[in-house]
Amino acid sequence: MSISIVVFQYYSGAEWGSELKRRVSSSMPYFFNSTPLLFAFLLFCNTVILQNCNATSAAQDSLNSSHKKSQESANVASDNSSNNWVKAQPSKLAFFERHAEGWHWYQDSLSENEVKKPEKREQKKESQTPTQQIEAQRKEIETKLHAAIVEPTRENVTAYIIAQKALMDQSQRFSESWQRVVMTTPELDETLTHPVDQSARHVYYDEQAKAFSKHMKGLSQEYGLFFFFRKNCAYCHNFAPIVKRFAQKYGWSVLPISLDGGTLPEFPNARRDNGMAERLQITHVPALIGLHSKTGKLLPLAYGMVSESEIERRIEMLTKLSDKILNKASPGGQK
Repeated sequence: MSISIVVFQYYSGAEWGSELKRRVSSSMPYFFNSTPLLFAFLLFCNTVILQNCNATSAAQDSLNSSHKKSQESANVASDNSSNNWVKAQPSKLAFFERHAEGWHWYQDSLSENEVKKPEKREQKKESQTPTQQIEAQRKEIETKLHAAIVEPTRENVTAYIIAQKALMDQSQRFSESWQRVVMTTPELDETLTHPVDQSARHVYYDEQAKAFSKHMKGLSQEYGLFFFFRKNCAYCHNFAPIVKRFAQKYGWSVLPISLDGGTLPEFPNARRDNGMAERLQITHVPALIGLHSKTGKLLPLAYGMVSESEIERRIEMLTKLSDKILNKASPGGQK
């Protein structure tokens, strides 16, 4: 009897063996009076224990097989994901039905179309030339401006102000970059030859005046002046002091010619016209004509009364033009 209880306890666990021993001990005087009945009871218990052990072993084998298959599937999935840490596998089942793989929220990835769309837009923007980008920006600002004018709602006006501010910021960046380049590249700095600073401009004007005076004095060796006038011409009386002051300032020689035989206080020794006015086609007085002593080239400097500074400006401009014409016409000149 005790052997059977020990066997039952070995196969079915300590708790079941202890319970069976307690019950058998309590009912032994009434139930186990005969040896055949005891043997039948022990045989029945052994049969139940063996069946329970077989079922338990089969369930354990099934569980081990299922665990092995799951481990093999996990190893295959790990080998296939060499480039990505976790690669989502497409499935028609919902995520809560795929309980074997768990709730992997990060497995849901974007589709190929959704990923490629921003790349296409970025590639299209980069393919535009700077001229096309500026043209598109100009059209966009004009469109927003027209919309704000036609329908001046808060949204339209705000949209145009934002676009205009972006354009002004872009212009500011360009201006600052321009200044940095000019400051670090002296040969591109125009203020070195034409300064804008007030103190530097005084020096610049003084140097310009000295260079111009030297240039005008040099021209006096090549050019002379014809001054045509009439005694009864009020403009001639007021223009004569200007011509005389200019001639004395730069050393130019002046030949005064009177069309009516009269004189002026500034030119008391004027010559009477002997047909030169007609040859030079002088029809208006006062007239100031420059003559190149070597080439005979005439420079019409003034018909009517002008200022001294205007005479200087016209001489400088006409002599430069005349020099260019002479250089092109001469065999050794510039080509």
